[in-house]
Amino acid sequence: MDKIAFLSSKALDSLNDLALKPNLLLLSLNIASLPKHFDDLEIFLSRLCHQPDIIALTETRLSIGEEHSFQMHGYQGFFRSRNDKKPGGVCIYIKNTMVGKEVSHQLSSAESLFLEIELGSRVNKVPHRNSIVLGVIYRHPNSNRELFLQDIETVILEIGTKKSILAGDWNIDKLSSSPVATSLADLLHSAGYQDLILKLPTRITPASATSIDVIYSSMISYTQAGTVKVPISDHLPLYAAIYDESMIFSFEEPISEKSLIFDWRKYSKEQLLVELSKLDLESIIEIRCPSLALNSLVTKLKTAQRYFQQ
Repeated sequence: MDKIAFLSSKALDSLNDLALKPNLLLLSLNIASLPKHFDDLEIFLSRLCHQPDIIALTETRLSIGEEHSFQMHGYQGFFRSRNDKKPGGVCIYIKNTMVGKEVSHQLSSAESLFLEIELGSRVNKVPHRNSIVLGVIYRHPNSNRELFLQDIETVILEIGTKKSILAGDWNIDKLSSSPVATSLADLLHSAGYQDLILKLPTRITPASATSIDVIYSSMISYTQAGTVKVPISDHLPLYAAIYDESMIFSFEEPISEKSLIFDWRKYSKEQLLVELSKLDLESIIEIRCPSLALNSLVTKLKTAQRYFQQ
């Protein structure tokens, strides 16, 4: 646990330097034993500026009946555990504010868990709901690769046109030029899935660097994704920050919007310049997505105009 407790903030920069809070933040990790690394995971989460909405874990190595000992504050846990503690087992934590249910997509060649998570969006103030399918998959290194490809193809067909994210440790090195790696990439690409962890090593040892952990998304959204170089296990945590206004995970009744009333007696050009000078506009330059940059600018300008409200 000390290796996490004394972690330098620089190691978290890739995740903590997100320009804006994403609509969905996913963390995925082969934790290589949840009992062994649970405390490390919680310390890691406590150091983040934005808490993940979803945490997908593989190789939990939990036996059936042990799950109650690994509930996480602020999250609800879904587990697919084993009858033994051999490598394997998967789980998904989602925030308590989210609504999710297990759905059946069976893979004979891997351990998996799928949730359908409700989304809410408001168009013209009319509530609208749809869902996203999230699957976490662990393929044992010795399981049949060809059968795994068939299973992935079947799952993709079953999910159909729903928004979906597939994550986990698939134990197929995307950095290699093997026929299986190429076939897997072609299969997912042809089905409209983006590889969010493209050509990044996810497991680094003194002898090798492989990319066997994945996050694939079928959503066409602006996304920031990558790895975080923290030593929780022998795999790196993966993250995907998705910016998509249709992905609102709160179902509270909308707050009625009050008309903005301004007291123009307060207005002066000089005072406006004072309020604008308080804004950190330089941070907008660092935002690569034009629409996000514009949204950030509008938000900051609204802050400046508050001085003139009644």
